[in-house]
Amino acid sequence: MAKKLSDNKLIEKKQETEEVKRRKRKTNTIITVTAILVVIAIVVSVGYYLIYAMPMQRTIIRVNDENIKINYFLKRCLLNSTDDVYSMITNIVYELMIKQAAPEYGIVISETEIDEALMTEAKGSNDSISDAEYQEWYRQQLYTSMLSDKEFRDVIRTSLIAQKLQTYLQDNLPTTADQVHLHYIYLADYATATAIKERLDNGEDFATIAREVSLDSAAQDDNGDKGWMPIHALSADLEYAVTNLTIGQVSDPILLNSSSDTSSTSSSSSTTDGPYALIMISERATTMEVSDTYMAVLKGRVLDDWLSARSATQTIKFFGKGSSGGYDSETNAWLQYQLAKMKKASGITETTTTTTTTTQ
Repeated sequence: MAKKLSDNKLIEKKQETEEVKRRKRKTNTIITVTAILVVIAIVVSVGYYLIYAMPMQRTIIRVNDENIKINYFLKRCLLNSTDDVYSMITNIVYELMIKQAAPEYGIVISETEIDEALMTEAKGSNDSISDAEYQEWYRQQLYTSMLSDKEFRDVIRTSLIAQKLQTYLQDNLPTTADQVHLHYIYLADYATATAIKERLDNGEDFATIAREVSLDSAAQDDNGDKGWMPIHALSADLEYAVTNLTIGQVSDPILLNSSSDTSSTSSSSSTTDGPYALIMISERATTMEVSDTYMAVLKGRVLDDWLSARSATQTIKFFGKGSSGGYDSETNAWLQYQLAKMKKASGITETTTTTTTTTQ
């Protein structure tokens, strides 16, 4: 009887040992599987970060010591409803320059000014807007642009700084400038301009030919004589030509870009071969008083002029994806792809966002 009890105890002890081993094996298996799953999760997370998240946190623009990340840059494209990433790069560079210059000009923007600007933007052409309508408008701006409240308000702040800077520059613009007495013939194409240039070089009268051939309708009355003009009020192509002309010299044919605006010129030509201009200056003057008409032109360009001059003194760098390190076709294609994905994620199918720009 005692032997039987002893055998039973041995069996029970053996069974308990087997159960402990089984549980240990099960625990080890669970630990191993859990460890494998953790490793897989880490690999997936790291892979996602390296492939998707990390590139979006890379710097794409640097102006002096201030960096712009790719993610923010793309969100600004959404806010401005633009696929033109190159123009957006230029716009953000200008914004940074303006914001960084604000202390130099004593420009400070209050939170109240930002609130008022946002309300004006939300109202649009309406006389008023309810608080609920404003809140919905603002929520939509943040949703479609993916900007944070702070980022969105900072965009508005920079826009207000630009307005105050422009006003300051306009108020301090000199009222005198270098000017030329300009004579102008407007022509459709290069062949015509070349033929007319030859006639003028052979001694024919500029005024007579202007009345005869100029596409500028005013030439019938003014003989192509546009009077005194500030050199800097001319379009870039004409300004360059005028700077290099001597008194009485007729320029070579000048290809005018679409933004050229010298007087009451007009043309129906839409080809790449024109329009062209032939110009002559009969007088020059330095520090001559600027007329109200041209003062308005100069004031309209004052911020662009400031940005152009300022750019030469700033450290501006763009970080692209291609081997060149700058803006190239590879970078453009990648940014366009990422922008398309963000548009899809935010549900943008057409222009629905606020266009907030600093300068043209």
